[in-house]
This record gives sequence, structure tokens and C-alpha cells, in this order.
Amino acid sequence: RRPYIDNVTSNVTDNNDKSANLDFIISERVKSGNFKLGAGYSAQGGVASAVGLSDSNFYGTGNKLNGELSLSSKSIFYDLSYTKFYLGDYLIDNSYRIFNDQEDLKTNYGYKRKSSGLDFTIKIPQKYDISKDQYFDLTVGFEKSDIYDLTSIASSSVTQNSGISNNLFVSTSYVNDSRNDNFNPTTGKFHNTILSVSPSGLSDDDFIKIHIRNNYYFDNDNNNNSFFILSKIGLASG
Repeated sequence: RRPYIDNVTSNVTDNNDKSANLDFIISERVKSGNFKLGAGYSAQGGVASAVGLSDSNFYGTGNKLNGELSLSSKSIFYDLSYTKFYLGDYLIDNSYRIFNDQEDLKTNYGYKRKSSGLDFTIKIPQKYDISKDQYFDLTVGFEKSDIYDLTSIASSSVTQNSGISNNLFVSTSYVNDSRNDNFNPTTGKFHNTILSVSPSGLSDDDFIKIHIRNNYYFDNDNNNNSFFILSKIGLASG
């Protein structure tokens, strides 16, 4: 399941004393980096260009580095994250992230917006199983946002929420994933429960929300088709 492992094979050799030797040959993914370059157009943002860099085995450490940058005449966005697969001596994934987003929406909606922040996430496995992922995520972060340079076409809700706001947020989730494939599953199930809180007194825009997702995948024995049952439900207040 680790992205920096390319292949694993094993050999078993029986000994005369009823013991056995187990040899595991692990191939590391040497070329693990990706580079993406793209461009697009939208009526709201105009022409935009995007660059992405990622490496799932950064300098052979097994850690993952990911960066995205998008630029247009009306927006600037970047997102940089670094994931480590060990927290000290413990097998706990931990991620560090910083982000920034700026948009000029004066022409369409009568205001400009910018936000920036950072967060820290740890992933705690509930159970080690080669056929099932079960883990908890805990994220703590901070975001500073600003809605400014309003014009007469700005809506009342934008005017009411204009200005600078500082928000601390905490999010925890539980994942139970037994799908046979992450991108094209045909059997198994995927469950995810997310609870996010931005506490009153510590945040200008306090909220609480819960989001539950349940997906079931069934293989068809008669042909290559599969059946899916996908469901989502969420509640929010703030």
C-alpha cells in the first residue's frame, strides 16, 4: 500500500529441522516524481495556467511532497504539503500543509477575496490488514481570510461577512475501506465519517458539521459489469 514500493516477491525454503526461511525481495520505486503543466479558460477567471509537482519517495525517504500553483489574471492559488510516514519511532503518517488563495470577483460579484493558512494532520491506523484500510485522521489548522474592496453589486451576505476573519478549525475522520481498487473498484465497501468544528470564541466564523459517506460495490458474476450503491449525508450549523 506504500506508494514508494514497486513490487514484492517472496521465496520459502524448508529446512531439515522443520523450520523455514522466508525471503522477501522488495523493489523500491526509483522514479517516483510527477510534473504536470496545464492551461484553461473560464468566463469568470479568464485564461489560467497551472503547474504541479509531486514525489511519492522524496530523496528516497518514503515521504511524499506535493505542490500546486495556479495563476490567472484574476486569481492566485498555491498549495504545498509534505507527508511523513513515521512520527518519531511510531508508524503514524503525519502531514504538513500551507495554502493561499486569492480571487478578484469584482466584475461578477462585487468583491475581492483572499485566504491563507496552514494545517497539521496525523493518521492513526486502527488495524493493519492487507485487504482493508481502517484508520483515524485528526487535523488542526488555522485560516485567515479577507473579503474586501466591495462594490455596489455585492450581495447582502457578502457585505455582512466582509472584512478579516481568523479561524481555527479541528477535523477528525474515520475511514473503513475494503475496496479492491481505489480508482476503479468492483467489490468491497468504503465508509468515511468526518466531523469538523471551528469553535466559538476562538474563531470569527464558528461552525460545526458532520459528513457521512457510504459506498458499496458488487461484482457481477455473469459479465464484467458491477453494481454500486453510493450515499452521502451531511449536517452543518454555523
